[in-house]
Amino acid sequence: MREWSVVPADLMGPARHVAATHVAARHVAGRHGRLARVHRPRRALADGIAPGSPEGQAVLDRLVPAAERPGILAHLATFTDARVERYWQLLAVLNGQPPFPAAVPAFEWLIAALRARQQPAG
Repeated sequence: MREWSVVPADLMGPARHVAATHVAARHVAGRHGRLARVHRPRRALADGIAPGSPEGQAVLDRLVPAAERPGILAHLATFTDARVERYWQLLAVLNGQPPFPAAVPAFEWLIAALRARQQPAG
């Protein structure tokens, strides 16, 4: 019997990866309790602050302690996928729930700020 799916094949890989690593992510999120603060970059994004700018790096400094940055960067880079987020938003609508606000742009801003900090100055 052929399996039918309304989910595009190119989305299934990332979605499966997210599901397969969910337990590990919960461990990382627990260890890095400051992941709850990642929505603060929304304000920086809305204010037009560039992640690599001195002002953007000051936002990063307030959000994430230096020792936690590698783990948080790896976590966010793994789980930040606009297609997967959109899938969950649409699934919420299909289940009669209101769509939640997009978080991916804020996560992408934070990823860019973390990567900018890794770059050598100059």
